[in-house]
Amino acid sequence: MAYTAFCLGVVVSIKYVGVFTVGVVGVQTAYHLVSLALDPRRPLWVVLPHTAVRAVVFVSVSSVVYLSAFLLHFLLLTKASVNGGGFCHTEFYASFEGNEYENVTFPEHVHYGANITIQNSRPLCGYLESWYDLFPASVTAPCQQVTSATVRDDELLMWTIKKVDVEAGSVLDGSGEGEAVLVRSGDHVMLTHAATGRSLRSHGHRAPVTRRQLQVCGYGDDGVGGPFETWQLLVVGAPLGTPLSVVRQSFLLRHYKMECYLRANEMVKLPEEWAFNGAKEVTCTRNKDDTGLQWHVNWNNSPKLGAGVPARSLSVGLWGKIVHQHFTMFIGNAALVDMKGEERHARPWMWPVLWQVQTLGSYVMNETSGEEHYAVGMTNPYVTYLNLICLAATPMLALAHAFYGKRRPHQSPVAVGVVISWTCRSLSRRWRVKGRETVHLLLLTACGASVVASYVAFFPLATYVKGVQFEKNPRLNPYLDYLYAGSAVA
Repeated sequence: MAYTAFCLGVVVSIKYVGVFTVGVVGVQTAYHLVSLALDPRRPLWVVLPHTAVRAVVFVSVSSVVYLSAFLLHFLLLTKASVNGGGFCHTEFYASFEGNEYENVTFPEHVHYGANITIQNSRPLCGYLESWYDLFPASVTAPCQQVTSATVRDDELLMWTIKKVDVEAGSVLDGSGEGEAVLVRSGDHVMLTHAATGRSLRSHGHRAPVTRRQLQVCGYGDDGVGGPFETWQLLVVGAPLGTPLSVVRQSFLLRHYKMECYLRANEMVKLPEEWAFNGAKEVTCTRNKDDTGLQWHVNWNNSPKLGAGVPARSLSVGLWGKIVHQHFTMFIGNAALVDMKGEERHARPWMWPVLWQVQTLGSYVMNETSGEEHYAVGMTNPYVTYLNLICLAATPMLALAHAFYGKRRPHQSPVAVGVVISWTCRSLSRRWRVKGRETVHLLLLTACGASVVASYVAFFPLATYVKGVQFEKNPRLNPYLDYLYAGSAVA
C-alpha cells in the first residue's frame, strides 16, 4: 500500500494528468471497502480501520513524495533566469540568486515623489509600462500606449507617484526638500511616466481589444493631469491609512471619475502591427471580481527614506515558493492558447503516434538565417510503442479471459489487463515447476531493465539546442529519426 502511494506521488509529480491514475486507484480502493462493508461474515465496524489506514497512507505518502519533488527542484535550481521576473510575483523571483535584487536595498515604504516600478501580482501579466507610441485612431482614442510586458526595461517601467488632494484640486509631487509623505491606503494618487511625462489615464473610450472595458493610456505633458488622471490606491486586506509596503503588499487602483479598476490580462496580447511584440492589454474594468486587478511595487526609489531593507529579505521562503510555483503553473497552463506558428508545435493527435517532437520554447537569434535557441521535449519511443501494444492487447486478453471463464468456470483468472505481467507469467509456465518463479522474476527484471536502458539509449529526451527548426541537430539523438513516425527534429 505504501509503495502504491509512493508511485501515485511520483505520477502526479511528473504530470498533472496523473490524477486520472489516482482516480483509478481510488475507485478500486472504494470497491474493496464497499465489498468489505457488504460482506455478511464481517461486522460493519471492521471497515473503519481499513478506511482510516488507506486514507492516512495514501494521502500522507503521496503528499510527501509530491512535495519532495518541489523541494528537490528548488534545492538544485537556485539561479534566476534572465528577464524571468515578469512571469511571476516579485516575492518569488527575488528569492533566487543572480537577479537584479542581489545585494540591493530599498525602503520598505514609498513616499510621494518616488520613482517606482509597478508589477501585476498575477503571474504572466508583467510590469506596467508605457512609451511614446500612440494607440491607432481607427481602434480607440489616439493617446499614448500603456501596456504590460514581461520583459524588464527600466526606461519604460519607471513611474513617479504623486498625491492628489481632490478637495483642493492640487497635486503634491513630493520632489522638494520637505519631509517625506508616505503613500497610504485610500490616498488619491497620480502616476506619471518618468520617461515621457504623461500620466496614467482612463476615460469613456473603449479599450482597443477588450471592448467592454475602458481604455487606459498616457495623457498630458510634463506630469500635468486632472480628474481623469486621478486614481485611488487601496491596499488589499489593510485598513485605510495603512502605509504601502513594497513587494509584499498588493493594491488596487480605482479610477476617481470612471469608478473602474486598473486591470492587466495575461490572455490578451496587442496586435504586433501597432504594438511592441509581447505587449499585453491594460484596461479599466468596473467588475471588481475580474482577475489581474492587484498590483505591487516591484522596485522602489524613495531617497528620502534612506537605504531601507535588503530586497531579498522581502522574498518568500520554501513553502511560499511552492505555493507561488503552483499558482504560476496553473495560470501559465491556462494561457497556452497562442496558435501562432502551429506547424512548429506537436498537436495532441501527434503524441501517441510520435509524429513530431514538442517545441517547448524558442528565441530567434538571426532573422535572416532563421537560427534560433529552442528547447524541445521528446517521448521515449520504446515506452510509447510498448504502451500502445499493451493498450491494443488488453481488450483482447479481457475477451479471452471472459470466454475461457464461461467455458471453464473452475479456471482461475489469467489476466487483469496487465499485459506485461501476463506475458511474463505465460512464458515462465513453459519452464519446469521448480524454477518457474525464478524465471518469472528474471523476465520481469529484464522488462524493467529494458525500460531503463531505453532512456540511456535515447538520452537526451529534453534539451536546449541552437539551430534551425526542422533541420538535423547534433545535440538530438539520431536514433529518434528512425523511430518517430514524422520528424524528430523539431
